[in-house]
Amino acid sequence: MAARGGTGKISHACIYLANIFSAMVVRNKIKKILLIGDVGGNNAFHVGDEAMLEANLALLRRLLPGAEVILVSRTPASTSQLYGAEASATLGFSNVSADREEELQRIDALVERALGNGDEIPDVFQNLLTANLLIISGGGNLSSTWPEHILERLALVRLARRCGIPIVIVGQTIGPNLEHADRLLVMEILDAARWVGLREVPSVALAIELGIPLEKIDYQLDDALFLAGRPCHHLWPRNSDGVEHRLVIAITLHQFVAASSHAPVLDQLAGELDRLVEQSGAHLLFIPHLKLVGEDGNHGDRAMGEGLAARMRHAKSITVLDVQGARETVWLTQKASMILSSRYHPIVFGLAAQRPCLALHVDAYTHIKLQGALIHAGMGEEYLHPLGEACIAGIAERAMSILLRREECGEQLKRNLDAWQRAEHDREKRLSRLLKGLSPKRDRVAHDCMLGLARTLAQRSGDDPGGWKKRGLVRELTHWRATAEAAVEYARSLEAARSELAEHAGNRAEEQ
Repeated sequence: MAARGGTGKISHACIYLANIFSAMVVRNKIKKILLIGDVGGNNAFHVGDEAMLEANLALLRRLLPGAEVILVSRTPASTSQLYGAEASATLGFSNVSADREEELQRIDALVERALGNGDEIPDVFQNLLTANLLIISGGGNLSSTWPEHILERLALVRLARRCGIPIVIVGQTIGPNLEHADRLLVMEILDAARWVGLREVPSVALAIELGIPLEKIDYQLDDALFLAGRPCHHLWPRNSDGVEHRLVIAITLHQFVAASSHAPVLDQLAGELDRLVEQSGAHLLFIPHLKLVGEDGNHGDRAMGEGLAARMRHAKSITVLDVQGARETVWLTQKASMILSSRYHPIVFGLAAQRPCLALHVDAYTHIKLQGALIHAGMGEEYLHPLGEACIAGIAERAMSILLRREECGEQLKRNLDAWQRAEHDREKRLSRLLKGLSPKRDRVAHDCMLGLARTLAQRSGDDPGGWKKRGLVRELTHWRATAEAAVEYARSLEAARSELAEHAGNRAEEQ
């Protein structure tokens, strides 16, 4: 943790007052932004989180080209080099206590020291004290599964709130696992933000249940949906003649699937992949998303890939890669003919390139995320499959069914592309207005229809905790979205007719 002494420096109390004055007088002049995502780590690199941060960094550079962006990372030096921006180290919370009291006391002590003139202020707090904006980048980190991430964000939020620094949250999944202590902390984080971007309707419903006003909530596509790939042809699998395989199925499986690369469940999965190779003639490309190296070896996704390859009869028909950069991973995924994944971002990258996908969920958390991505694409439950031991049989059959319909799936996804681009363009315009201190404008009908559905689902979840898994969710969402879009188009047609009549009346007045 970096620290700076107070001798010879501006009083932090003065910085605190200056920030409040800045927020009141020149709130539309954002010159410095602190951007936090779950990134960094030479031994723990996660493609999805890096992709979202990279996409949001590019977004900020478009919307606020003159602003300096400071990143928050576990390994600031490597992150700074990767993205060409200054980076600060995280505060670091490990071995979190059950009631979070010890960590909360530490956070409050750090905040008070920062607002006073303490001698050892973490570098990330130093940067936040001189920032005009705090942005929490996308991810599924606001969950009791990873309390250290909740605490990291809470610490920044508490200091930002005390200093009058605006807070924007984008691309989040909330919960679904939220213990009582964490529930209160997540409420505090969301409540402090001026904008809360959420990727799935269950997350929207949970935010409403936590008391977050509808006006703050933005139901959005994933932050990294339109991240452009970077070609890496040397990694693409080739046959014995050196020719690139044309029919390739990209596969990503993470540690949630099996406790280790020796788990028996991998025997069943390997059998399904062998059947898929035999029936399709495809080559399998295992694209890992998490590099996790410990003292006793690699525990990341690659270990899952190697475990599968070792069990397959057709081991020559699978290529297992190392973890690549975010843009290289996008390119590899989108070059494939089909995606088979238990991770979220391979599905997002594949859908963006109109590639058919089969999403494999292992628990409520992965179900909500994967279903959320598919719902944005208008894809139903036939593209979602459970990955419990009793459900593995049938994966090859389901995947083959989708693969044989890949042209039809591609056409359906292509029809969504224009809508996605319009939605993202609209989000950027509204976010730009917010960053300039203006009220973000939105199509109220579509917004209220979607949030009305989320409110209904939030009420339903109390009686039916497993309600998110109901097949009716996709149908209900499709109906509400179609209703909202029809209402918006009708409103626009009335506005166009009104403008035409006004123009016609004006022309007649001039003629007379």
